[in-house]
Amino acid sequence: MKNQISYSPEVRERAVRLVFEQWKEHKSQWSAIKSIASKIGCTAETLRTWIRRAETDQGIRGGMLTSDSGFVALVKYGGNCCEKVLVLVLLAVRLSG
Repeated sequence: MKNQISYSPEVRERAVRLVFEQWKEHKSQWSAIKSIASKIGCTAETLRTWIRRAETDQGIRGGMLTSDSGFVALVKYGGNCCEKVLVLVLLAVRLSG
């Protein structure tokens, strides 16, 4: 089993912000990610996933927002039938507007 290191939201936000700020000083986004990941003590792949999530949440990249993924998890894994229908209706309203 792999050891999971949990990073605080503040560390994640700071690392993502640093990549966005320093991207132009590097040859590519990946080189910026590798540089900053080594400084904060996470893998470059971990930081890359944080970057992609931030880009999605900011509307830069397509995909499901982090706030909506909780709705989907409830529909998929928990709650009774009425709760699932309510969540689906709320999600549909949110996505349409």
